[in-house]
Amino acid sequence: MSASPAAGPSPAERSVTRGRRAWYVYQLRRGLRPWQAAPLLLLALLPALVILVLAWAGRIHGRGAAAFVSSPGFYARLFDGLLLHTAVFFGCAWLFLQMIRGELTGRILHFAWLTPIRRSWLGWGKYFAGATLALAIFNCGTLLSRLLLLRARHAGLDGHALASYLGITSLACLGYGAAFFYMGARFRQPLFPALAFLGWEQINFLLPPWLQRVSIIYYLHALHPGGIPAHAWGFVPPPMRAVTAVFWLFGISGGLAWLGVRRFARLEVNYGNED
Repeated sequence: MSASPAAGPSPAERSVTRGRRAWYVYQLRRGLRPWQAAPLLLLALLPALVILVLAWAGRIHGRGAAAFVSSPGFYARLFDGLLLHTAVFFGCAWLFLQMIRGELTGRILHFAWLTPIRRSWLGWGKYFAGATLALAIFNCGTLLSRLLLLRARHAGLDGHALASYLGITSLACLGYGAAFFYMGARFRQPLFPALAFLGWEQINFLLPPWLQRVSIIYYLHALHPGGIPAHAWGFVPPPMRAVTAVFWLFGISGGLAWLGVRRFARLEVNYGNED
């Protein structure tokens, strides 16, 4: 007797899959609205604009600015201070906090509860849509700034360094996105936790090495291809293997995203008390 062919997904399962896909696409489209995407694009272009201005100043007003662009630690400082600490951090705060608190303010979050999709999947769809947008926008900004720097230096493309910077940007988007997604789901007023988180990440180099580990930027610094130039003051942490740093970043991102989704699934929509 011949074995019957394996049964495919049932109509109900296909309907659920289509619903999850449609929810993810819907969140992507909401994130691409001009008023929401424009701040992300401006932040992502900041490093490229700085390089363009310095290259132009060096060409017009002398070689001082051009020499500054050509200095060995220039891009490492620019990438760390302007892209990670500013563009990705504030961009993820804007994007992921808007996904929950923006919809509560706009009194539209309750429509999500009417969809025939589990609330946990609604939360994961929001997080993955935000992560997709952040990865696309800020990786494009990283790529553009790196290519402009190489052009200003008349240097060839270093594939290893470029891949490293793109990887760091991607991990920063996942980590900071998960942190702000959790804050948006957990706190009625996430502004104050976000400011405290900003301060903690900014003063990380002043903390003892064992406290520096309780952050995201600590593990991102461990992945820099050329290393971060040391500050004149502060603690210098011991070196960390790249594999270990990546493991911790994925663990932190996954843990915070899971906590955010869990909190989102239990969120009570009460527009009079928004919590």
